[in-house]
Amino acid sequence: MIADLINVTIKNQVDTLLTKRAEIIEKTDLQTLSDFINALVLVHIRYWQFEDKIEGMDNLSTIGKLKRETNSLFKVQRPGLIKSIDRIIINLLKENYSIESLHCQLELSIIDNVKLIGSPDDFDLLYSDTLSELIDKLAIIHIRRWYLKSSFLNNSSSELTLKLDIIDNKKIPMLVSCLDKLLILIASEKVDFVPVNVKFYKGVN
Repeated sequence: MIADLINVTIKNQVDTLLTKRAEIIEKTDLQTLSDFINALVLVHIRYWQFEDKIEGMDNLSTIGKLKRETNSLFKVQRPGLIKSIDRIIINLLKENYSIESLHCQLELSIIDNVKLIGSPDDFDLLYSDTLSELIDKLAIIHIRRWYLKSSFLNNSSSELTLKLDIIDNKKIPMLVSCLDKLLILIASEKVDFVPVNVKFYKGVN
């Protein structure tokens, strides 16, 4: 249930940010879980925009400048966002918070559903991704989905239909399932949470 709430939040944020591209304003005073997820989504959107900008570009100086700016997003902003997302979710799962500090609907919804979380006995204790890494992947896949759906409006090819079907019926459900499992294992204290291992895109160093 909590994993579904996080997934829907990411989808809505991606749809809103990409649909109103000209109105995107970066929020600097990040406080809530929604704030941090929104900022993470923005980092990934900027990476996609970087890829679009350099496609077919011949000016190496401009490409280098854009690449440096993009690398900064992943070296500075993304690691901090990922650590904050892990910290907030773990505190919510372990009920380590004060009511006065809660400011967004997602945080309140997580708290409401912690008591309804599933049984850890249904899962093994193996996992490879942290909470924020799974959220990171969901952000990326929802951005990809948005671009595919935008292309689909002008070209409803069987190839695009297949790609969207795979995303909607395989990739997103798989990530949500993995997130749900990890949330349950952490909430029930069946696993000691491993500190975040921030991964970089290929070519970002």
